[in-house]
Amino acid sequence: MSNGEEARKAAAVILDPEYVRLVVRQDADAACAAALLGHALRREKVDFHVTWHERLDKAAAARFVHTPHDALVLIGLGEDADLAAVAGHPLVTLDRHAVPAGGRAHLSGDAVEGGASLAALACDVATAMLKSHRDLAPLALAGATASWRDLPGHYTGRERDLVTHAVDSEVIANEPALALSGPTLTNALTRLEAPYVSGISGVARNAKKLLRAFHLPPEAPMSHLQREHYEQLGSYLSLRLLQQDAPDAALDALFRPIRRVQKGPLSGLDAVQIGRLTEACGAAGQWALAYAVAWGDAVAITKAKELEGTWRPQLVDALRRSEADVEQATALSATPELALPLARRAAVSFTSPRGEVVVRASDRLVIARGHAEGTPLLPRASQVAAKLGARCQGDERHAVLFGAPDALLAAWEETRA
Repeated sequence: MSNGEEARKAAAVILDPEYVRLVVRQDADAACAAALLGHALRREKVDFHVTWHERLDKAAAARFVHTPHDALVLIGLGEDADLAAVAGHPLVTLDRHAVPAGGRAHLSGDAVEGGASLAALACDVATAMLKSHRDLAPLALAGATASWRDLPGHYTGRERDLVTHAVDSEVIANEPALALSGPTLTNALTRLEAPYVSGISGVARNAKKLLRAFHLPPEAPMSHLQREHYEQLGSYLSLRLLQQDAPDAALDALFRPIRRVQKGPLSGLDAVQIGRLTEACGAAGQWALAYAVAWGDAVAITKAKELEGTWRPQLVDALRRSEADVEQATALSATPELALPLARRAAVSFTSPRGEVVVRASDRLVIARGHAEGTPLLPRASQVAAKLGARCQGDERHAVLFGAPDALLAAWEETRA
């Protein structure tokens, strides 16, 4: 059955009961999906509650057994959920990949050519409730940004249709931009991590020299930049990326446009920035804050910007230490919280001889690729997981394997044979 039919079924299931529980994976894209559905449910005057889980096993599902008449919406959890434990509920599942049948409605990114983020699937459900909910599409784009589905170059799959319609209906407006943000020009350049620019990112002295060469005050705010300044900086940073032999995705990341929201709950905000802020909140394990950011709460957005202000320098430092290792195809090391963000940024900033970046953490192995070409990473990761009895999740360009990193790395290397 197509996702369109499943979205209509899901809308009927969700709108029928008096109370809906959104059971959400601890994932930035999932946070955007939950906020999107939350806005739709509030407009439809349906009460709901959001809970967060790394996975939905029997213990986690047990808390729902005494509320069999509440509808459950599993967002990103169907792949490793114990669906039998919640079989008595009206059930909807939204997942990036197909899962065994177990609910009344299931939407899968696999059912869409080019795939779909969780937030894009949630947008399909919301618009199946009422077409006017299309003004929630910026949250789908935020979710796609948080899961890095907008790189390289442009949105693909379901998001491509959503952004086209959102522009045509004036829900968003695209504005050319550079991936620079911060209180001052020097700060913005030294914190540039997506992409990382060798010799500029993390090196304040060089950033100040560059700004003075363009007759720009290093401590001036970002608002000081004029169009010609953006062009000059963009040309220079592009040249530096070419000199470091960065992949094509690095330029796409550098010139990520602003997706300025014109209508709906995120009006006036940049959907791309909301996606990046939810990713930062997720890396810090602050899922309630990630949800509030995706909701469009001004106080939460301010707090998330402060959090991002401490998080981005950590990523820049990790990328500086990793540059030589990526070029030599050596596995990187990071904390569990930074492993996936580091892998994603390294994959679009550096060219690895093996075409992928591997990051080891204490409880996981993360593999990332800067492009979607070749064999998708998830099937290879699933083979390793099955062999070792581990758990994995991911997509075409990112895979996370949970378990002892040394054993996982050895098994991953065997898949190259």
